[in-house]
Amino acid sequence: DNLYYVGIQWVSCYLLVTDDGLILIDALYGNQVQNLVDGIRQLGFDPEDIKYLLVTHGHFDHVGGAAYFQREFGAKVGMAAWDWKRSEADAGLKDFSFEPPKLDLVFNDGDVLELGGQVIRFYVTPGHTEGVLSMEFAVRDGENQHRAFVVGGGGLNFTGAWRTKTYISSIRRIRALAVQSPNIEVNISNHPNWGGIIQRHEKMVERSQ
Repeated sequence: DNLYYVGIQWVSCYLLVTDDGLILIDALYGNQVQNLVDGIRQLGFDPEDIKYLLVTHGHFDHVGGAAYFQREFGAKVGMAAWDWKRSEADAGLKDFSFEPPKLDLVFNDGDVLELGGQVIRFYVTPGHTEGVLSMEFAVRDGENQHRAFVVGGGGLNFTGAWRTKTYISSIRRIRALAVQSPNIEVNISNHPNWGGIIQRHEKMVERSQ
């Protein structure tokens, strides 16, 4: 009840609602940014209320719209240190160019962000990129609360032994986190197909109240 999917068919974006404002997780890219803004408004929320934009990693499809939200709505953008560098480097790529956001917040492993009663804990889980930012927070379903987790980069780019070993180490760490009490029950994937997001929505619409 406090988390909305505002992404597209192949890349995710989420709106986390708190008592003191909104938190956007990832920002889409290109002409999809206006669709994202329209979707937020169609849900009855105001983009002006976005306090933070949390970027899972610095690839164009996740960070491409960040500068727009930073400039137009005053959202504070946060990433891990390595992927601030990656976003700057990737911004000029010929086929996937975008306006890089200005440096706002650098999140380190173990950092915590609090807003309006919501607590988000960050984990730097490199592999997909050097500075993948994973995060956990609480989601509500009626009177029930569940521990949710965002794996910030779920695909391995096979570019050498170091990256492969790092990715495996990060996945093992996440698996260990998942079974800590209370267990992680909600997979918030940053590409919808990895978490069955569209299919889960269809089931939620059909379920009995």
